[in-house]
Amino acid sequence: MRPPPDPVPRRVAAGIAAVNRHAGREALLATELKRLQVPQIRELDRLIGELARRWLGPGPALRPVERRNRLDLRRTLRANLQRHGGYVLTFRWAVRQRPRPRLQRPARLLVIGDVSHSMCHYVTVVLYFFHMLNFRFEVESYVFSEHATRASPYLSGPGGFSEKVQALAQHARSWNAGTRFGTSLEEILAEAAVDPHTYVVIATDGKVSLSHGEPAKIRRQMERLRRESRMVILLTPEADLARAGRNRAAPVGSGDGRPDGVVGIFKAGLVEIPIFDLPSVWYEVLGQHADRVYHVRTVQDLVDMVEDLNRMAPPVSPEPASPGGYELGR
Repeated sequence: MRPPPDPVPRRVAAGIAAVNRHAGREALLATELKRLQVPQIRELDRLIGELARRWLGPGPALRPVERRNRLDLRRTLRANLQRHGGYVLTFRWAVRQRPRPRLQRPARLLVIGDVSHSMCHYVTVVLYFFHMLNFRFEVESYVFSEHATRASPYLSGPGGFSEKVQALAQHARSWNAGTRFGTSLEEILAEAAVDPHTYVVIATDGKVSLSHGEPAKIRRQMERLRRESRMVILLTPEADLARAGRNRAAPVGSGDGRPDGVVGIFKAGLVEIPIFDLPSVWYEVLGQHADRVYHVRTVQDLVDMVEDLNRMAPPVSPEPASPGGYELGR
């Protein structure tokens, strides 16, 4: 008869596997979004599973109610007088009404991603991550470069990251090109539904086009978003844009009659060409129109941001919960 296997090596192997998983998770969380490779992106599924288990715990409306067998004397006497001539042979109990679960509609997210030259891979990872949060939010997404494209049909369907992004890139109106943010916002708001329960998340580095009246369009559309939505959130890998948005320190004019962001004039004969401080202009037309600005560079930053969003955006209850108390039962 063989001796039973030694459990110690199995425990050691399990411990080593747990340490390796933890080390892999820490490495994933510390990785920059723009540097994530496809095998690492597949690991995001497990990360989303952890968020789902933490967020979707039993709520107070679904907790079991303590049963109380409380005799209803009036109903008991009435029933026995009618049926048994006054002898108490049956009982009637007061029944506590159990609260019904609240009918809740998930908070709506409108995620708008900049897929211009510098942001393409970063934004596709962010949008893929947000669409995996559909167990908690109602997610609608658009991408833009020179024009906007609705991304939800491609990112919410079956398939992995590579297949979804490839389909989106093939059908997008513009991809990996310039950044006409004002024009794209006009196109998005002509189609997307925005209401007071909608949280708008814009992922961009802020390096937008300043030609053809784009800054004025951006101001108008961002102001409209702030009026019609619950909150406008700017998500950016650029630390300077995040800092300018948080501090509201973007320039509002030079005080000498120059347009905002103009630091000088270059004269070529009779032609005067304004010289712009481009980062200042970019940050002025975006940072000051956002309710919140998040500097999201790594996977950990993205997880922290959606954790904060989960706390800010609870599900909407279209009807009040049923009243408690006791009702008489047969």
